[in-house]
Amino acid sequence: MIEGLSYIPSFLDVDEQQTLLTQLEQLSYYHDSFLGKQLKRKYAQFGFQYGSTGRTLEPVAPFPPFLQQLANKGRSACGDSDPINQCIITCYDAGSGIGWHTDAPTFGDCIFGVSLGAPARLQFRRRGSPGVEYELSVQSGSLYCMRGEARWNYQHRVPLVQATRYSLTFRTVREG
Repeated sequence: MIEGLSYIPSFLDVDEQQTLLTQLEQLSYYHDSFLGKQLKRKYAQFGFQYGSTGRTLEPVAPFPPFLQQLANKGRSACGDSDPINQCIITCYDAGSGIGWHTDAPTFGDCIFGVSLGAPARLQFRRRGSPGVEYELSVQSGSLYCMRGEARWNYQHRVPLVQATRYSLTFRTVREG
């Protein structure tokens, strides 16, 4: 495992997963575009809306109670003390993924995600490296946490998924 990466496979039990999936299905999602093309994956964001094109950050609706509870539970599991004030919920339909990236520096040191629905491959490579150095198979109900080395010195991606998957990524927007 990469230094600074942790994984909890059974972070949510089956009932918690089903309740959360039902709540996620009620949200409104939008598609972003990259290089003039609409992306297959779609988003809902809370606290702040982050636009990867132009790296914009705008205040948006606060976390609904169910999301705040999940953020608190995840923060505790990751051992993070910073307040979580941004969440991006990504819905990956079959055939969608996300390419190599490192979360923007405007976000704090600890970033954690909860995976729901179909399993996915979360791949890592050191910045500047051409190939995959580590792969984590993330299952529904799991939590992964990136900080330090994994957060700042590695890129990560999710290759195309086979069925619908939700990723709830929680971050701290650094002030100033």
